[in-house]
Amino acid sequence: MKISKMRLAAAAAAAVICVCMSGCGNAIEYKTFNTNSSQPDSIADSSSAPDSLVTDSTGDSGDSSEPIGDQPLTNSQINDTVVKDNDPDYLTKTAFVGEALCSGLSFYTEELTEDQIYTESNAHVDDIASTTWKVDGKQYELPDALYASKRTYIYIWIGPNDLSNYAPTEFAQQYQALIEKIFYANPLAYVGVISIAPVSAEYDGTLTNGKVYDYNAKLAEMVDKIGNNRVYFFNVTTVLGDSNGNLKSEYDSGDGLHMTGDAYRALLDNLVNLQIHPYLTDFETPEDNSESSDDSDSGEESSSQTDAQ
Repeated sequence: MKISKMRLAAAAAAAVICVCMSGCGNAIEYKTFNTNSSQPDSIADSSSAPDSLVTDSTGDSGDSSEPIGDQPLTNSQINDTVVKDNDPDYLTKTAFVGEALCSGLSFYTEELTEDQIYTESNAHVDDIASTTWKVDGKQYELPDALYASKRTYIYIWIGPNDLSNYAPTEFAQQYQALIEKIFYANPLAYVGVISIAPVSAEYDGTLTNGKVYDYNAKLAEMVDKIGNNRVYFFNVTTVLGDSNGNLKSEYDSGDGLHMTGDAYRALLDNLVNLQIHPYLTDFETPEDNSESSDDSDSGEESSSQTDAQ
């Protein structure tokens, strides 16, 4: 009952956000990892909008589904409404969802605890949502567990184990279904889609970086088509890859696939540096604006300024 009431309040707040954002354009903001090297011809190339991993979403995709959640703000509105200062407590509000490779984040870094890593070695993108987790002595399926744990920033990092089960387009569709389940449980969450990490040039398995690129391109396209400021794509090759898009030798644990502690350290540092910034609109709820006449006037002025843009 408590979870249901909390979720009802969250849904009401999300409705307010949606109204505030109505009429906005379809711009999508990407979070792209920093890289010190200039690699214009490689998969590791970094830009404000990773064109190398995004296909044109204006074409006929055959997908008539509605965007998930609230509509994105225009670039001019983003400049005025994004909370630009990094949150020093960001990681305490964060969760990571994925397979075994994802578990290294808590093993190799000090900031994250095991209860922030939601991984099952045998779970896949199509069934990880049904895994159960204990929160305050009660069992919940994953989306509800994330909500009950008050995880605001949820990163999904699944692959490469699933790549043998799905073609790139199907993989992205399964990913989107997982995101929808997370938003259904928590409309005010933020989701970061972390790309599949590259393998080393010496890796002798069936997985190649050409294949990794194809799957990541579909993930980036999926995020672009969702068209929601609460969903971001993170291209980890800009951090973990060399100039040819292969896993850097210093990040290779020895088998060409699994990564060293330094790799996880670099990954986490960049996620914190590029943390998903909430929009100021997210903090304007009816309850907040009704506390005093001053607050109400301030809220109306802020809304008018946004509309004027």
